[in-house]
Amino acid sequence: MASDEREHHHNNDNESTAQGIAGAVGAAGGAMAGALAGTVAGALAGPLGMAAGGVAGAVLGGMTGRDASRGISMAVEESFWQKNHAGQSYANASAEHGWDDYAPAYQLGASARARYDHPDWHTVEPHLEREWESSRGNSRLDWPQARHASQAAWERVQNQLAQSMNTDTPPRR
Repeated sequence: MASDEREHHHNNDNESTAQGIAGAVGAAGGAMAGALAGTVAGALAGPLGMAAGGVAGAVLGGMTGRDASRGISMAVEESFWQKNHAGQSYANASAEHGWDDYAPAYQLGASARARYDHPDWHTVEPHLEREWESSRGNSRLDWPQARHASQAAWERVQNQLAQSMNTDTPPRR
């Protein structure tokens, strides 16, 4: 292996290690913050609510922390979808289903793309259908209604990840 090739390979190894460490740190920090927030929110429902809130907060917080390490901001995604939801063809124009019903579907799709390394929606969609019942919160949508919003959010994150991979600059030699 030539010196330049060894340096390029070494730089890629360092970059992969750094991304792995950043992901672990982000996930751990997010999990701790989420657990605390979930526990506090769950306190309103008593001891069982605190326990359930802590677990749910840890899981969602960990996903958010890991997503941030990949350059995906769930806050930015939520803001985007809140502003653009009404213009989506699947958005129910009546007052029956509004933003509060669709928000968990967008969250599931965006966070799932950051969690699942497989870039194909149709491969992962059955997993998300099973996750919907536990992640829907107070949403009144069933999966066939929610899947369109989840898929839109998934595809938006997929496009961001693909774009970031295409714009990364090669290591200097």
